[in-house]
Amino acid sequence: MRPNFTRLSLLLFAGLVALSTCQAANTGHAATELDRTIELYRAEGAVKTLPDFERLHVLFEQNDDRVNKARAERYMGECHWRLGHYDQSRKHLESALADFHQLGEPLGEGKTL
Repeated sequence: MRPNFTRLSLLLFAGLVALSTCQAANTGHAATELDRTIELYRAEGAVKTLPDFERLHVLFEQNDDRVNKARAERYMGECHWRLGHYDQSRKHLESALADFHQLGEPLGEGKTL
């Protein structure tokens, strides 16, 4: 009995599309969560939101969402600055600045500066 390669190919393709859609949905959800965390940061400060920015940074890195990864890292730098962790702040802000520059995001560069 010979396997039906057309059916197998369609199932494989459908699985890849489903995986891709799921990853896109996770990235979109995380981007919305990043926006909410930024609002919370502005209202409640760095202590409360730094762990969320760090978690989102890792998530964006895993999903290869480079723009939102740089945004999260920028806010990590801001949080560390407000907490008086100037060396850590500089490390994160320089990394975000380099990422925004490489991505051709002048608005992100300007906000980071």
